[in-house]
Amino acid sequence: MQGTTPSGDAASPLSGQSVTVEGVVTSVHPSSDIDSLKGFFLQEEGIDADGDATTSDGVFVFCDTSCSTVKVGDRVRVGATVTEYRSTYTYPPSGNNPAVTVTAPLTTTRLTAPTVTTLSSGVPLPEAASIAPNLPVSQRERFEGMLVTTTGTVTSNFTLGRFGNVDLSASRITNYTQTNAPSVSGYSAYASDLPNQTLRIDNSSLQQNPDPIYGLNGQPLSAGNSLRGGDRGTATGVLHYEHDGFGNRSGSNFMYRVMTTSAQFDPVNPRQSAPEAVGNTNLRVGAMNVLNYFTTLVNSNTTLPSNTPCTPNGVGSAARGANNCEEFLRQQDKIVAAISGLNADVLNLMEIQNDFEKGSNSSVALLVQKLNATLGAGTYAYVNPGAKVGTDAISVAMIYKPAAVTPVGNLALLDNRFDPNYTDTCNRPSWAQTFQSNANGGRFTAVALHLKSKGGSCSGLADADTGDGQGNGYRARENAANALVNWLATDPTGTGESDILLMGDYNAYAMEKPLSILATAGYTNLFSNSSYSYQFDGQWGSLDHATGSASLAAQVTGKTKWHINADEPTALDYNTEFKSAGQKASLYAADAFRSSDHDPLLIGLNLTAQTPLTPPAPTSSVSLSPATASVNVVAGQSTTNTINVNRSNYTGSVNLATSVSGSGTAPTLTVTTQPGTGNSGALTIDATSATAGTYTVTVTGSGTGISNATTTFTVTVTTAPPVTGAGTPWINEFSYDSTAGSDLGDEYVEVIVPSGVDVNTLSLVLYNGSGGAVYRTDAFVNNVTANTTVTATPLTGGYTSYLFNFGGSGNNFQNGAPDGMALCSSTAGLIQFLSYEGTFTGVGGCAAGILSTDVIVSQATQSTPGLSMQLTGSGNKYSDFTWVAPAANTKSAVNTGQTLN
Repeated sequence: MQGTTPSGDAASPLSGQSVTVEGVVTSVHPSSDIDSLKGFFLQEEGIDADGDATTSDGVFVFCDTSCSTVKVGDRVRVGATVTEYRSTYTYPPSGNNPAVTVTAPLTTTRLTAPTVTTLSSGVPLPEAASIAPNLPVSQRERFEGMLVTTTGTVTSNFTLGRFGNVDLSASRITNYTQTNAPSVSGYSAYASDLPNQTLRIDNSSLQQNPDPIYGLNGQPLSAGNSLRGGDRGTATGVLHYEHDGFGNRSGSNFMYRVMTTSAQFDPVNPRQSAPEAVGNTNLRVGAMNVLNYFTTLVNSNTTLPSNTPCTPNGVGSAARGANNCEEFLRQQDKIVAAISGLNADVLNLMEIQNDFEKGSNSSVALLVQKLNATLGAGTYAYVNPGAKVGTDAISVAMIYKPAAVTPVGNLALLDNRFDPNYTDTCNRPSWAQTFQSNANGGRFTAVALHLKSKGGSCSGLADADTGDGQGNGYRARENAANALVNWLATDPTGTGESDILLMGDYNAYAMEKPLSILATAGYTNLFSNSSYSYQFDGQWGSLDHATGSASLAAQVTGKTKWHINADEPTALDYNTEFKSAGQKASLYAADAFRSSDHDPLLIGLNLTAQTPLTPPAPTSSVSLSPATASVNVVAGQSTTNTINVNRSNYTGSVNLATSVSGSGTAPTLTVTTQPGTGNSGALTIDATSATAGTYTVTVTGSGTGISNATTTFTVTVTTAPPVTGAGTPWINEFSYDSTAGSDLGDEYVEVIVPSGVDVNTLSLVLYNGSGGAVYRTDAFVNNVTANTTVTATPLTGGYTSYLFNFGGSGNNFQNGAPDGMALCSSTAGLIQFLSYEGTFTGVGGCAAGILSTDVIVSQATQSTPGLSMQLTGSGNKYSDFTWVAPAANTKSAVNTGQTLN
């Protein structure tokens, strides 16, 4: 029935014909299972096999929603139609990408519209055919639909957590340019052969975010039971050709896979609890990627249940790291564990938030603060550039142990000012700082770098991927390497030091041009081409390198790459997305493993003694930064802002003064709390007499013996909403983030309407805080909005509760950071504009141009069903009541602790 396939994708000679076959059921995928294949696999018993190695003895029986009840080991007779099926998968719209359907390159033979008769049960299964994970794709169809077994090395575990898959190979696959010079023809041959080198091991489900997930020794994946790259796996199951249900929208993830009936993984590549020894050193120097360590968070900066921020830097649209406080604290604990384990005297950091202008509130300062709280006061200090470096949201940074080394000379920065070809809009600016050993005066210059990624080309350089293995952005990285060579030749730190060590993320594998340019200039790669620090698409190599001058290399006592990240599944990182409540706990530990996606480097140095240099006396300065860069206030009201004072070697008193500019009657600024010797001051912004408009506030900080520091922020004054009093409706209770199925019935807004109010004039308008636009409007009566119910319930005292229940696909209540809702009247306009997890200005609808009022309390993490945000107190108008943290809901009733007068 299957086509003769010594190679290729031969169709069945019986395609389109009705057949009757008998065989034993080897794997069942019932229609009742979520994301099931909806059928079963059938194979000839061993005694009935045709013995033809060019044809498969198995086939998939597709029965859609009407599968007969069959079990593995049943011998069945099937009457069906032979079909050559070409699978498709549709990606839904995503961002600017429209919906797209991808089609499988190959077909599979299947039986459709089956009639199934069970003949017997408990029949022994055919012996699984043994195949190698690097069996050429052209030879795999002859095993399609058959039981197979394979053994190999885990070369990819990237999709393990999301889709339950790993890829096996004969041995780990090395990235082409890790061991080969860039070559279009060479890379083309390598890429063409890649599909032949791996075999996907599938958990036999198309369901995303499986639980449990494959781990070692037959146990589920957990924070303490990883499944690492390089581990050994043996899997048995049916060979099938299918799509994962994810990928790059081009169909690249259609592939042969073993739909497992059993899988065993063994720890051939165990974790290292500490880095390998780096010799008899007097200094340990490292480099570590901290995977977007941002103290400005993405969605929410509120710690529950205290409703206090976990960092002083709020939320921001440019943030790239943790979404919320729960994720941030998990991320920070892992990074601190990794840095503690490295125990470096000097450490270059990559991918840290570029907010050095915040001084003691900068991300690097806060990380050092956490390190010192863990390791002991004064263990680490940071090199402080005093201002944002370059234009990128991330930067490199340097921390060091003051007990071991002292910075000497200048902190030097390489950007376009030295060489326009450096292109610091693509390459992050590189840093150089000379450090002196406190033990013997020996010195070296540390260079921290993070070059252009391979993710896209660099604008204006025409360096899109040429197909030679170097990927996008190759010219930006080459130019940066040449600029580094020329810059270092100028003695940028001013110390005359020839011992130079460049460490960081080169975004280039070992044989690519940046490394050869540096080698030609005398900066040797201290690691061999067989090392690795990164996993991409199942290929292994080093993007992270340590290159040293000849004199520095002669003083190296040891080197290692601590494999705590690249080998680990992404499911073990700090993120909480795509994890069940149980997995959020079981897949996380506050340890070093999967603290980033790159492995850190560690170099041992035994520096030759030198006559110590006297470091220059530290200069004293302060800088200012507003806690909120753009403040909104309603005309007739007032608000506040905090001005952070960022100190560099200055402990004196700082005094703040303000000025305001703009067109219109500006708000009045008052410094209500001077910083003095502290780190912040407070301003009151009084818009009692102000007119609508945007104003620029300039704040100047002065102190004895330092230059004045200035900062600015904007104040937008918006038109005041109507005053609400007795007899005015108000929002009384709501729930916006629930784990209930489809959220139906557990995400809602309740409005209290006093007697005498014409509800025909009222509407509830929901706003998306990302941009401020209206995303739905619901009337109080004659509501015909899909999947929304409005229930009116009379209460005591002439009040009526109107309950808006949201649920179902596309109609759910937006879950914040921030979002909001407005109560509107067609005759009176805006009545009330509330928000949760922050404030924003409405765009469109009755709240257009109005700043929302944050209820402060939140469901920043999903609450269990049955909880809500609600008002308590006694009165007859909104201002009489107070919002309380999530409590048992009181839908269509007076809230607990509430009295309506």
